[in-house]
Amino acid sequence: MAINFQEDLVIPPLPLSDVEAVALSKHYAAAITSAESAEAAARVAVDNIIESASEDGNTEHQRLHRLYTQVYTRTELENLMLNTYASLGLGG
Repeated sequence: MAINFQEDLVIPPLPLSDVEAVALSKHYAAAITSAESAEAAARVAVDNIIESASEDGNTEHQRLHRLYTQVYTRTELENLMLNTYASLGLGG
C-alpha cells in the first residue's frame, strides 16, 4: 500500500568541500543564466534526472536515479535544486 503525505519533504543540499562548491557554483551559475532563472534551471535539472537512465542497474548513477524518481516528488527535487543554488549564493 502506498503512503501518501500531505506535505513535501525538504531535502537539504549535500555537503560540499570548498573545491566542489566552487566547481558546482560555476556550473550552476551557467545553467541559471542559460535557463534565465533559478526556477527554470531547477526544472531542467530535474528533467535531466528523470530522463536519464543507465543500462546497468547496479551503478551509483542508476541507484540515485531510482531514488530520485521513485521516492521523491518532482516538487521535492526542484526544491532540492533551489536549496542547493541558495546554499551556493546563486539564484536569489
